Amino acid sequence: MVSAGSSPAMAQDEEPELAKVELFAGYAYLRTDAEAGRTNLNGWTISVEGNLNRTVALVADFDGTYRSGQNSHSAQFGPKFTARPGRFAPFVHALAGVVREAEEGHANYGFGVTLGGGVDYDLNRRFSIRIAQLDYEYSRVEDLNHNNFRFATGVVIKFGRK
Repeated sequence: MVSAGSSPAMAQDEEPELAKVELFAGYAYLRTDAEAGRTNLNGWTISVEGNLNRTVALVADFDGTYRSGQNSHSAQFGPKFTARPGRFAPFVHALAGVVREAEEGHANYGFGVTLGGGVDYDLNRRFSIRIAQLDYEYSRVEDLNHNNFRFATGVVIKFGRK
């Protein structure tokens, strides 16, 4: 009876702790379908997520990508769903928000939606590496539809415990 009573407690101890907040910062590569043809932009991406439980989080995602005379920025928000079977944590997310595109000093704003996912690798309870994040980004700016793709990689820093 003693071992039967202690099994649930042992199973809970084996499950890794969940951070309240995770901050991701890293490199972003954006492949756009600009009017003049496909364009490659390089830059940064930052996201902050609040974990509601082991599977669901709310995310605020920001990025900026650049090329000579051209840049793109976005601020998007939405849910993220993560599986946490061990050190690897695959995830998917659906985000929506504001997109800003600028070319030759002229900026336009529009609406954007991002669908994608990736995988993080837990180094320890404080840090993870985002091995890869791949996103499809749809935006509508100045009555033009854009179908872009973004790749990101970087570091995840974890704060607090749930």
